[in-house]
Amino acid sequence: MSGLVLSPDGTSVLARVQVRGKEMLGSYVIATGKLETYSLPPKTDLVWYRWAGSGRFLVSLAHKFFAADSSGMMQWSAEGYATRLACFDIGSQKALFIGLKAAGFRGDNVLFVDPDGAFILLSVQRSIFEPPYVYRLSLENNTQTLIVRPAPGVRSWYTDTKGVVRGGLGYDGKQWFITYRPQEDAPFRRIDGGDNGVFGRVPVAEMSFVAGSDEGYILSNKQTGRYAVYKYNFALHTLGELVHENASNDISDLDFDEAGHKLEAIRYTDDRERVVWIDPLLKDVQDAVDRAMPNRINRIASRSFDNRTMLVHTSGPGDLGKYYIFSLADTKLHRLLDMGDKLPPARLARMDTVTYRARDGLTIPAYLTLPKGREKGLPLVIMPHGGPYGVRSTLGFDAEVQFLANRGYAVLQPNYRGSDGYGLDFHKRGEGEWGRKMQDDLDDGMDWLVGRGIIDPKRACLVGSSYGGYAAAWGATRNPERYRCGASFAGVFDLRTQLAYTSSFLTSDHYREFRSTVKGPGDFDLDAVSPLRRVAELKVPILLVHGDDDSTVPVTQTRSYEAALTKAGKPHEALIIPNEGHGFRETGSMIQWFSRLESFLKNNNPA
Repeated sequence: MSGLVLSPDGTSVLARVQVRGKEMLGSYVIATGKLETYSLPPKTDLVWYRWAGSGRFLVSLAHKFFAADSSGMMQWSAEGYATRLACFDIGSQKALFIGLKAAGFRGDNVLFVDPDGAFILLSVQRSIFEPPYVYRLSLENNTQTLIVRPAPGVRSWYTDTKGVVRGGLGYDGKQWFITYRPQEDAPFRRIDGGDNGVFGRVPVAEMSFVAGSDEGYILSNKQTGRYAVYKYNFALHTLGELVHENASNDISDLDFDEAGHKLEAIRYTDDRERVVWIDPLLKDVQDAVDRAMPNRINRIASRSFDNRTMLVHTSGPGDLGKYYIFSLADTKLHRLLDMGDKLPPARLARMDTVTYRARDGLTIPAYLTLPKGREKGLPLVIMPHGGPYGVRSTLGFDAEVQFLANRGYAVLQPNYRGSDGYGLDFHKRGEGEWGRKMQDDLDDGMDWLVGRGIIDPKRACLVGSSYGGYAAAWGATRNPERYRCGASFAGVFDLRTQLAYTSSFLTSDHYREFRSTVKGPGDFDLDAVSPLRRVAELKVPILLVHGDDDSTVPVTQTRSYEAALTKAGKPHEALIIPNEGHGFRETGSMIQWFSRLESFLKNNNPA
């Protein structure tokens, strides 16, 4: 089991489970040890899951989507990425589709879940051409009630802590604005954002409305360039006191108590995920756990509604982790699950947080893992994260990193410019730098390691997934003097076609922003940094692995690139894994990737 989530009543956990090598969802009763498993539909990716009351849970599933219309004057067709919701009832063992039969690409934007599991509020488009509506949907039978109609320019709706839709965030082509109402029976009114000291370039990462009050909280980056927590009066449109900020990283999320009135926790990530507990009880529990298990990454993973039962996860870069149940009744940690009982800690490598300077002076945070007992003259694998935007690497156990370190490689994971969580300036430094300065940051990390004598400059390779797979192929193409090879899982190789595909699950305004972020200012030709369009320049071997059911980066990216490599007579290997998505549903598929990667590296960049 992995990814455990405690039920609201504290009696069960929901988790990903591997049953005979296949991924399923499971509900596990803590007292009895009874496990019920639920198969996932074929040709789908599991996006997220969560409890809806203590007897039901929601699951978001993604799949490839094809839409076409030739009935009007404008004929069109589109392949895209769609998400849909399912609700599983544990008592009846039945699954139910939740949502509109005809909807846009995104069908999993849940704004509110009834604590008893009776209903949800879902923000959804009726078609790919319409702005979002808000519906109340019964989790018993999918009965639908329209709650809020679209408002001009509004992209995102927000509820208060009791499930009343209180506001929306919009854009009219000139400026951001909020539409707001104080209670359910009041009309919405527009509040222009402008340059009032609240909205930055990306105006508000989160709006949190306190039930029954005009007061609430926002995450704003206007003051410092980093998202911080401020009190906010939505009726008066006034920024209140600073609640919390971090000196180097963005605040990412807020937690509230079950009554919906009290802020309990503030979340952010520096080298790893952190929580600032506002609630005194939860702070005391966190402090006690940290004292009991020092020098580890300890987190309260989830809690019962009454906070009397908590699920605690403890781990480290060299430890897959353990789950404990903490009970206020006896103030003890009770072992629930040891995820790494078959991975001896003595065989696992240490991951260190490091920084280095890029060629333009920007400080790049990164993680460095070295084989046990080896520190000089090592072969190198640079492993850039996916995304590239809105994502980052963090300190913690990574199976792929540990596998490579075990085989004798130094592994560098740079949080290159544009990576998430480092503030507005760091994000803006990545705009228009896909395949350009983002790629320089990887090269500069290699040079930093060479300068310290840690790695052998003649034995370096790039390995990555999604955008990381792109960076591996592009680095091998762009800099054959540096890299002996590149290995990609689910990589992007043609930026134009991937951007067209990505437009399916973003609103038109979001898509224009994303495309502008990728391309940068001016008329930059994306073909100039697309490996598929620069096949003739490739001089070193490439490994391509992809799941044929990938709904995030379609397998056509790899098939087209493989065909071009074959036609040009370029050295490469390719493996299409059937029935897999943008990750691994089956243990055997991960073993295939690791085995193929190990063989490829042994042949082209031996340790």
